[in-house]
Amino acid sequence: MTRTPAGFVAFLLIAAAISAPRPAPASPAAMVAVNRCNAQMIGTLEDQIRGYDAHPPRGDAGDLQKRFNDINEILAALGQERNIVDSVCSGDAAKAPLFAQLGTVAAWGLALESDIALRLDQPCTPAAKAIGQALIAQAWLDLANVVNASAPATPAPDVASMAPRVQTRAASLSFTLPAYADTSAYWRDQIAAQAKAAVQACATPAPSPSPTSGVLRIVRK
Repeated sequence: MTRTPAGFVAFLLIAAAISAPRPAPASPAAMVAVNRCNAQMIGTLEDQIRGYDAHPPRGDAGDLQKRFNDINEILAALGQERNIVDSVCSGDAAKAPLFAQLGTVAAWGLALESDIALRLDQPCTPAAKAIGQALIAQAWLDLANVVNASAPATPAPDVASMAPRVQTRAASLSFTLPAYADTSAYWRDQIAAQAKAAVQACATPAPSPSPTSGVLRIVRK
């Protein structure tokens, strides 16, 4: 199997998918509001993620990579949809449930991507685990943003149902998640930096064994 460490660093860029600013399509605001503020588009994207969850990809690398790319496109669409909602829907009361749905669907997609990262097992097993942790960190941040924005009110039921999915994956990765109140972009960025370092370590050639040392450090490529 071809190993391309640089390509897998791109996995970590998913962290910005839901929050990165994206220009809204050039459409009259009233028309966009009718189509977007009723959550119809978000629901369509959520249905796609639900379908992917119900039908996991096959085990070959090509199918796994294609599924990862397909989910990535949905995450990008969710990021664009968030900007549209923020621009055309009026009032925090109208936006809050839409933002909550966007955050939970994004977390769902990221959780599925973490599964794929582990199955691909590239560029090496420690890096694949670190990439999975970085994706879960972003998923947890998406949920935390919803919960923290709604405090002290009870967050949307979708968050309560999604949190165990993320927590289960975190536990399988031996990854401790902070409390929602302690979850931040800074924390997420630290996890992403660790994953990037793990990917780079996989690409580093193993040093020649020292004649005076009985320990040989093996780096899997």
